[in-house]
Amino acid sequence: MPFVAVDTGAPYVINFDSADGGKTNSVWMRWISPTGERGPWGEQVQATIAS
Repeated sequence: MPFVAVDTGAPYVINFDSADGGKTNSVWMRWISPTGERGPWGEQVQATIAS
């Protein structure tokens, strides 16, 4: 899985190509503190990419 971004606000929006419509996107997220301390990974989330 590729790294997408570090984001300081919510929501984070990922744009996909129209050719990806109907595919399943999987993401894992975790918090990183202002000092760089990493929290635990959250549960995997999956969604179908709209066409």
